[in-house]
Amino acid sequence: MSTYLVFGGTGNVGRRVVERLARAGAAVRATSRRPRTAGLPTGVEVVTPDLDAPGALDGVEAAFLMWPFHSAEPARPLVDALKRHTRRVVFMTGGGARPGVVPELQPTAVARPLRWHELTREEERARLLADPGFPDGFVDELLDGYATMIASPSPAVTATVPGITGTPATPLSAWATERAADFGGEPR
Repeated sequence: MSTYLVFGGTGNVGRRVVERLARAGAAVRATSRRPRTAGLPTGVEVVTPDLDAPGALDGVEAAFLMWPFHSAEPARPLVDALKRHTRRVVFMTGGGARPGVVPELQPTAVARPLRWHELTREEERARLLADPGFPDGFVDELLDGYATMIASPSPAVTATVPGITGTPATPLSAWATERAADFGGEPR
């Protein structure tokens, strides 16, 4: 049976990915900095995020990589290890996106829209395959996913958060600013 490796398996997004894969009957290996207290579904193998550990990538068919940083450079060794062992990688980032700022004016390159949509599919495929740091095993799946996202309607705004909490959702940046002193920082 193939195993799905989920980085950040106890985070907001990673936990949902782990739960859905486990519910679908998939073999799941999830990373957590604190495996003993991860609280993931029964049957999920929880490990520290150490790809050098013996067997860390044994049997892994696909990996879900949540990347929180503003540069992809630190990911190079991780991606190199993954491309030697896995057939597919799902890469997700939201690094530095500012709420209320149009995508073209976002402060970091990670948060701005990628230029791939300005190219033909063939041009983008060639560009990705020419990048020695990009795992070529999932180029077509990535481009298919992008095409699907572009063709899909925008997600509907729901009343879930206000319905549960009684208050509107708060962007993470606003929450962090309000609570900076709680974490030893200075409010902005």
